[in-house]
Amino acid sequence: MVLHSDDRSPGANADPDPDRPRIELWPAPPHPLDRRRHAVALASHLARAEIEPLMASLCVDITFVMRIELLSARVESSCPEILIIDTDLLGLPDELCRMARSLRPDVVTVALVSHWSEREDRLKGVVDAVLHKPARREEWQHLFG
Repeated sequence: MVLHSDDRSPGANADPDPDRPRIELWPAPPHPLDRRRHAVALASHLARAEIEPLMASLCVDITFVMRIELLSARVESSCPEILIIDTDLLGLPDELCRMARSLRPDVVTVALVSHWSEREDRLKGVVDAVLHKPARREEWQHLFG
């Protein structure tokens, strides 16, 4: 959505002055609001504080759990569209990702790693994406936007 810097209406899709300064509004929902996705995340309180506003701006409803057993139970009962795992809480999530894919082949698996983590290379082939902590808006938008 673009908001012109003055109150004049630009007319029917016409811009009389394309060089006029514009104000970009962010966040614009990347998907229709009736098409919200659902994610479950195993994440620390600190990661949750960073992730929650990002996911809301990307039209993703997210449920956070603090224990691995709760995450496994959520995946088994109704596998979410998006599964986010903080590797500080669950190291290499290969078994959990395999279980999730067996229940829902189109699940998107995401690992959260601290920047400069040695785990990042070992996660290739295990998860669909690796995102860094602290959360970087550009990475999240690229993946979910």
